[in-house]
Amino acid sequence: MTPPVSDTDGPNSLTADKQHEIMSSRYRRYTLYSLRVFTTPVTLARVADYVTEWDFGVAAGELPNERLEIYMTLYHDYLPCLIEDGVVVYNQEDDTLEPGPNMAQLQPALEKVMAKELTEQHERLVRGG
Repeated sequence: MTPPVSDTDGPNSLTADKQHEIMSSRYRRYTLYSLRVFTTPVTLARVADYVTEWDFGVAAGELPNERLEIYMTLYHDYLPCLIEDGVVVYNQEDDTLEPGPNMAQLQPALEKVMAKELTEQHERLVRGG
């Protein structure tokens, strides 16, 4: 499935259930984290690198097959939902992402979860497991 090319006209509001649905997926959260951490627009390839690194705890270059699988999974499975919900704007020509008009509605929950999740992951990596 090819994600729809989006513009800045998204839905006006995300319901609490929709926000929970978006935040319940680790790959969707990681994609949104990358839009918070890195200068946007950011390429989907770069997002896939960071999702791979956050997911596996090693440089994406060490896991080229897993990184490609994550790229394809983001493109086909996760990106369409984020675009449809107006959380992400995707430019297919440049293969770039940037925050969509509804991203701000997720900011409070995203920042809270991001700080906790990335801190826990960092501590796990420092402990070696």
